[in-house]
Amino acid sequence: MPGFRRVSREETSSRRTAVSPSVARLKQYQGYIKKVTPGLTGRLTPSKGETPAAVRRRLGAAAAAMGVKLTVKRIGDRVFFWR
Repeated sequence: MPGFRRVSREETSSRRTAVSPSVARLKQYQGYIKKVTPGLTGRLTPSKGETPAAVRRRLGAAAAAMGVKLTVKRIGDRVFFWR
């Protein structure tokens, strides 16, 4: 059974919450999308251990979460995207 304790709001608000790796990665990809304004193209190259398909999937998920229509194309091992 879990332990229970009452705490003050100040104590609660002063504590930092951990960000899961998937949320951090989503925010990272949203940052890439924000940097690409209409008329520009972004290019992502997978790091060691990543696949272009994974990069493309994460980019699509980030765009969907932002409500942004994105065109994504893969050329070789690079992933290009634009609004």
